[in-house]
Amino acid sequence: MAALVLIIIAFLLVFASTLIVTHLYQRMHTESRGQLFWLTSAAFVFGIGVWSMHFVALLAHRFPVKVMYHIGYVFLSMAAMILITFVALCLFRFAAYSRRLFWYVIAGFVQTAAILVMHFIGMRAIRAEASQHYQSSFSLLSILVTAAMFVFVFYQMRYFREYWHRQLLCALLISSSIEFLHYGNMPIMHSLSLTHHSARLEPTQNQFFLAISISAVVAIIFLYSIVVILIDNRLKQSEDQLRRMNITYSLILDSVAEGIFRLDDQSRIVFWNVAAEQLTGYKATEVLGTPIRKRFAQEANTVSPIEEAIRKGEDTYVAEELFLKKDGAAFPVEYHITPMYEKGRTAGAVINFTDISQRKKNELFILESEKLSLAGQLAAGIAHEIRNPLTAIKGFMKLFQNGVNKAEYIAIISSEISRMESIINELLLLAKPQVNRRQSVDLCQLLNDVHTLLESQAILSSVRMELQFGDEPLYIECDGGEIKQVFINLIKNAIEASNKGGEIVISSKRRDHHIVTTIIDNGSGIPKELLDQIGRPFFSTKVRGTGLGLMISNKIIASHGGSIHIDSSEGEGTTFQVVLPGGKPIGT
Repeated sequence: MAALVLIIIAFLLVFASTLIVTHLYQRMHTESRGQLFWLTSAAFVFGIGVWSMHFVALLAHRFPVKVMYHIGYVFLSMAAMILITFVALCLFRFAAYSRRLFWYVIAGFVQTAAILVMHFIGMRAIRAEASQHYQSSFSLLSILVTAAMFVFVFYQMRYFREYWHRQLLCALLISSSIEFLHYGNMPIMHSLSLTHHSARLEPTQNQFFLAISISAVVAIIFLYSIVVILIDNRLKQSEDQLRRMNITYSLILDSVAEGIFRLDDQSRIVFWNVAAEQLTGYKATEVLGTPIRKRFAQEANTVSPIEEAIRKGEDTYVAEELFLKKDGAAFPVEYHITPMYEKGRTAGAVINFTDISQRKKNELFILESEKLSLAGQLAAGIAHEIRNPLTAIKGFMKLFQNGVNKAEYIAIISSEISRMESIINELLLLAKPQVNRRQSVDLCQLLNDVHTLLESQAILSSVRMELQFGDEPLYIECDGGEIKQVFINLIKNAIEASNKGGEIVISSKRRDHHIVTTIIDNGSGIPKELLDQIGRPFFSTKVRGTGLGLMISNKIIASHGGSIHIDSSEGEGTTFQVVLPGGKPIGT
């Protein structure tokens, strides 16, 4: 009866250790970190479980002679079992990653060899006055069956999470095959004649010591298994919580109208929300893992602002960039780059972007409307400016009709006609839609043209305009039509803000690599508390002003890489300073 109880205990030990090792092995594949811990724990638990099964089964076995156990060999067999099991589990892990049956077979035979090595070292630990002979007909069969069971179970392990009863069945199969391997390789003992007795302990005392050792080791491994399972449960709870949080955050990000995506430290896309799919036409499955550079309409040798922001670890705002749709079409976006940090280093970035195609269309419409509005406002001054030379020409024509014919009259008429033609051309240029072409422009000449266009309005308002710059050209790289509109807006505002008899000074000079243009008037000025609001849409200090002119001017200058600065004192006048990057003359 006692032997049967020990056999049942031996089976339960190997069955429990098999269940634990399959669980820990699965855990190793779901954890990217701590894999060595789970692998070592699995080898430790399974190795000691099979080892304890072997010696408990030996204690239950009835030998024909009295036997004793060499404790050194006993624990050597345990160490060998744990070490070779660790190697076998590493091979099973490699087989799972490579998905090749060949490596599963190799790992299965290595694990079977671990049990055999432990078994034969354990049999070597037996001290008895008898000879041992291994002649079992089931030896080879037991080895093949055990190896096959290991291959089958570890190959099927990917289904354990879905079918827990399959895990129990597989554990039962491995446990049974290990028992078969144990009993199929038990030696046959033949008693020898008694010659001497060198043992220090009686056989009963030695077996009792072995039983105590096995019990202590099993208790330790049992407690260790409990600790490992508690750690595993705690980690599972944390993972479930993180998974729920991840689902919640993904739902939130998917409900946002802005496109949002996340990059790793190699600038590869690791998250792509629903809005990004809708804006670009790319599904998340199509872009995950791809470099972000493929989403830009950039030259291959240009530096991506996103990659630069990740490299520097700085928050960055990009006012306009071209992204690519799935059909190859480019569309303008604005986006924010927010780097992410892990342990003090940049681990990637989050980018949220917005399609600004419609906004650019609206801005273009406002820009053209503003041009037409300016043309209409200038019409009265231009009409006055044209009426004067027309009156003079009409007078000279009457003189010609009356027979007065002087050469200087023809020169004056030609001069007046040229002046009218210049004014009309400037007006047409302002009203005509312009193609966005940037080229090198002499800012001094551009300011002269603006002066010519607004001179009549200044005269009607009794305001004197003065240009102050040298003979040296000041080149900027710009869209001439847009920059001209900016200065028309600013100088026109200065004229309207000036009192009769006022003066406006327009100067331009080079400062380092920039061209600085200053427009100073001595008008009524702007209160300090209102300066921060200047340039906002629909805010104006004029009765019928919309504020759009200055807003558009700010945007045009910003798109050229420049800036506008305002300084004003109420009752003393206002100073506008326009800073633009310097350019090179045409052809250089």
